[in-house]
Amino acid sequence: MSVQPAFAGDADTRSRRRTKVALSLVWAAAALQAWATRAHHGRDLGVFLTAGARALRGEELYRLLDGHWCFKYAPPAALLVAPLSLLSQAAASLLVALASAAALTAVFLWSGEEVESGSSPLSQALVAALAAPYALHLLALGQNDALLVALALGSARLAVRAPARSGALLAIAALVKPPYALLVALSALDGRPGLRRAASFAAAVAVAFALFALRYGAGGLAGELHAWRALLGATTPPLLCDPQNQSLWAVVCTYLVLPSAGPRYLVVVE
Repeated sequence: MSVQPAFAGDADTRSRRRTKVALSLVWAAAALQAWATRAHHGRDLGVFLTAGARALRGEELYRLLDGHWCFKYAPPAALLVAPLSLLSQAAASLLVALASAAALTAVFLWSGEEVESGSSPLSQALVAALAAPYALHLLALGQNDALLVALALGSARLAVRAPARSGALLAIAALVKPPYALLVALSALDGRPGLRRAASFAAAVAVAFALFALRYGAGGLAGELHAWRALLGATTPPLLCDPQNQSLWAVVCTYLVLPSAGPRYLVVVE
């Protein structure tokens, strides 16, 4: 009677392996196609590469003269991508494309495990088909969102058994896109592991800013933080109603009332 479960376990393992291979091939092919046709000269990654090169030279990161393609992320984010800026844009974008394919594969596999459908190729195929328009658009632009989502999910998976590493992974994502920091606020509800995760997150962020201060000096860090705030203040309001903005602010702009309405717009948003 013990033979059947063993065979069932082997079949499940083989199915999971086939699903992993299939997802890897699908997203790798999509990433390479996107890179060959568009991503290798995309402006989205170029923003990060320019900022990384400036960080290596100790130059100002935030420049209104860059126009729409200005760097709007936290100062340490420029240091994170600085090594990529040493490569040609084509080589850097290829690495990002392949890393994004690996991240998409991991996200789909982890998500399948959470809903106990990881061994079902049909389920994974349907989910991949539904996600394809968004994932292909992300790959074509050379965006890093797949990498950030993978970091956040990896952090969640490690939250209990390795809270220190979990907090550090989430900190990397939050340095690129600060809203990820909201996830660590829930850690306080998880008892001691959650508090360790939050402490590791705070320590990793502090180390990142300290490293930036070593490169720019304390005064340089303060100046870049001030420039970051000023640039966001100058460039964000005009983008509130941009068609690509998917926030609540944009929904109110599109369907209810424009920001020009002043306080009434804020009341509706809130």
